[in-house]
Amino acid sequence: MTEVQNVLRVGDVVILADLETGGFIAGDDVITSNLYVEEQVEFSASFSPHTIHSAAFVVVPRFQYAALRAIEEFVRKIHIPLQDMKNWSERIARLESWRENLSPEDSLYKELSHHIKAYQDEQATNELESRRTAGHPVSYGNVIQLRHCKSGKFLTQSKTRAKVNRLALDVSLSEEGNKGSWLKIIPTGRARSDGDYVRYG
Repeated sequence: MTEVQNVLRVGDVVILADLETGGFIAGDDVITSNLYVEEQVEFSASFSPHTIHSAAFVVVPRFQYAALRAIEEFVRKIHIPLQDMKNWSERIARLESWRENLSPEDSLYKELSHHIKAYQDEQATNELESRRTAGHPVSYGNVIQLRHCKSGKFLTQSKTRAKVNRLALDVSLSEEGNKGSWLKIIPTGRARSDGDYVRYG
């Protein structure tokens, strides 16, 4: 069977550029979640590796976040301070350390253990799905996510208004991602429809 050419696939690296006016989206800092637009600069493969790395996103499948949301709510409910932890791997380590002070018979111990295991299982499932679907074609109607190559964070739409355009929602980089990281590929015009491959070139 002949492989379909010029089709976007899970695992491909993309640049989000405006072909009409020039400019592209980039994130230049691993510490912050800010994105910016390089305006009126047509993207070129001759740019420095630093610039290309800042503007590159890898296509990944839609991840699940139910267990992450549940453990976030649980932590807020029992008031465990985790604000200084920059990612959930560090937060889980602190929760496991905090759990050691509880009795295994304590209901709080059992509930915390349940949430930690559910989160870890969800993370493992997401990574397994990412490996399983690597190389699969992306079609219109699919939901994907974009992971920033430089920071490893996810392109994510928030529920707050953007500072530049108050009619738009803010878009930034999220450490773990959430439902705001889900991007549905919508066809435009009559030439494309749901189920058609997303092509380039």
